[in-house]
Amino acid sequence: MISVTLCFDAHEWDRIRNAAATLWPGTELDRQLSRSEICRVLTLAGLDRLMNATADDRQRMMRNLGRTLQPPADKVMPALPVAGS
Repeated sequence: MISVTLCFDAHEWDRIRNAAATLWPGTELDRQLSRSEICRVLTLAGLDRLMNATADDRQRMMRNLGRTLQPPADKVMPALPVAGS
């Protein structure tokens, strides 16, 4: 068995929960279908979809999903004190 840790922001988890609610209507997602099971099934479905995609489609998907979760770095340049002020 392989253990995987997933980190989602709130918006990403909302997208996953909405997809699960569409696939399994009437299911209580946190009680009957655990978060890990939802992620496992959707990940495997995504792998199948990725393998059946054309090379151009794969590149487009990777560009869209390849962004980092880290916020961008500050762009403020440090200011040195100026003499006489």
